[in-house]
Amino acid sequence: MTDIQSIYAVLRQSGMTETGALAMMGNWMKESLLDPFRKQGDLTAAALPSHQYVAQVTSGAIQKMAFARDQIGFGLAQWTFWDFVGNREGRKLDLYNFWKSSGLPLDSAVMQARFAIWELTHKGQYKSLWSYLQTVGPDGLKNAVDRICREYEQPSYNNIQERYDAAVELAARLDLNSTDLPQGSGNAENVSESDTGPSGQEAVPKEPDKPTTPFWPVRGAKGGKDDPGLCRGMVGCDVMHLQTGLTCRGHGCVIDGVFGDETETALKGYQTEQGLAVDGVCGPNTWKTLRPA
Repeated sequence: MTDIQSIYAVLRQSGMTETGALAMMGNWMKESLLDPFRKQGDLTAAALPSHQYVAQVTSGAIQKMAFARDQIGFGLAQWTFWDFVGNREGRKLDLYNFWKSSGLPLDSAVMQARFAIWELTHKGQYKSLWSYLQTVGPDGLKNAVDRICREYEQPSYNNIQERYDAAVELAARLDLNSTDLPQGSGNAENVSESDTGPSGQEAVPKEPDKPTTPFWPVRGAKGGKDDPGLCRGMVGCDVMHLQTGLTCRGHGCVIDGVFGDETETALKGYQTEQGLAVDGVCGPNTWKTLRPA
C-alpha cells in the first residue's frame, strides 16, 4: 500500500464513512501534503529539514518535552502544541506518547492516522465531530471538510475550498471500488497492527497555493457595524473557538458551541484579567489577545 491508501484504510476501518475519510485526508493534504514526516514550513521535494527533525526526535537529540513545546507543526495534521482544552503542550505530547507505545516509526502514516482516531475518540471536544464522521454521506463532503477544518485542525487560514478540492482530487486518485481497500463498518477499537504500513511513497504533490481567505473566526474578528462580535445567544463553530481559547487560558467553560451564561462569565473574567472592556462580547480586541497573529 502507498501512504495514501494506508491512511484511507485506517480511517475507514475506524468507522468513518468514505466521505468522512476523504474530508479528513483533504484537510491533511493542505496541512502536510499527506506526508507524515513533514515539519512545518518545509514543502521541499527532498524534505531534508523534515527528515532531520524526525531523526533528532527518534534518536533523543530532541527530547520529549522539547518536542512537545517547540511549537513546530509536525506530521499529517501538523500537530503543534494546543490540545484546545487547557494544556498548551498537549497534542504533541500526546502524539509522542502514542508513538512510543505504538512500536511504529514516528513518521509512520499508519501510526499518525491511528493517533488522529485516538484524539477523536478520547478527547471530549471532538465527540460531536466523531459521531458526524461516522454517518456523513456523499452530499456532506463540503460540510465535513469545513467541520474538520474548524473543529479539529483550527488553522490560521480558513481555506475550506482548497481543502474540499483536495478531497475531491483524492477521491479520484483512490480506487474506492478496489477490493484492496476497506469499505468501512469497523470501529476505532478494531484497528490492529495487521493494517500494514506503507510499502511505497507517493510523489510529492505541488506546493499548495497560498491561502487567500483571512483567518477565522469571522464573527467578531474585524469589528464594525456589520460585525458586532460574538455574544450571548449565538451558536456555532466560532463560539466553540472562543470557548476553546478561554479554556486554554484558564477561564474554563463547556466547549459546546453555545454562547450561554457560562461562556459569558468566562469571557468577562478573561476580559477583566486582560484589562479589556468587560462587556461579555468577543470583538476584535478580545480576539487579538486570544489568538495573537
